[in-house]
Amino acid sequence: MGGLFPLGALHLYLCTKNRTVPFDGKTHLYRLPDAPGEYIAEKIGTFDTGGSLFLNFWITAADIRPDGSRLCLLSSDKMWVFYGFTGDDFFGGQVLRFDFPPTTQKEAVCFLPETELYITDEELPGGIGRNLYAIRIPNLTAAESLRAPENRLSIFPNPCRDWLTIEGSLQKKQVQIFDARGVMLQALYPADDKATISIHHLPDGPLFIRIGDRVNGYAWMERVLKLE
Repeated sequence: MGGLFPLGALHLYLCTKNRTVPFDGKTHLYRLPDAPGEYIAEKIGTFDTGGSLFLNFWITAADIRPDGSRLCLLSSDKMWVFYGFTGDDFFGGQVLRFDFPPTTQKEAVCFLPETELYITDEELPGGIGRNLYAIRIPNLTAAESLRAPENRLSIFPNPCRDWLTIEGSLQKKQVQIFDARGVMLQALYPADDKATISIHHLPDGPLFIRIGDRVNGYAWMERVLKLE
């Protein structure tokens, strides 16, 4: 089970933690009456996370805002927030994705009033994790049309060696570079819409480029490979 969450006093909802082989990236949503008894869960929707690596794209937890207007699905390093839906057709509305540094396995999420959520993670060997995080999301309305940064940004070359260029709408953005363990190696605030970054001093192997919008809180992450 990926997540269990109530909506008012009418129903409970279950979303699956995908363990398909090969992994197909889908989570299925089921509905149950919120009352004692024996029931057959009713399947009411399917959401394709779009990923192929199960550790990053299976759903580990879910919650809905107290007023029923937002649904959140959580994975180890991502969060999907659904809004603008009708009734409990959660996947029939719009969705905004948030990406987190790939440090720990996030396993619980809880909505607070308005636009804040709490997230917790499991403890990994070495004492990493077992933390409580707070995240603030945009106060979305169904009429809003928010585009993800990947629609306006490009990162090249990939693979790369000494230099990495990010080009696009970089105003009011923060750029962070993480290694494969989730350790932040470098951070900058570009002044122009094109940033060329020296990476010759960074370790070889996969690097994760996180671009965060300092206005609406959206974050997008891209994986690049640094060659020797």
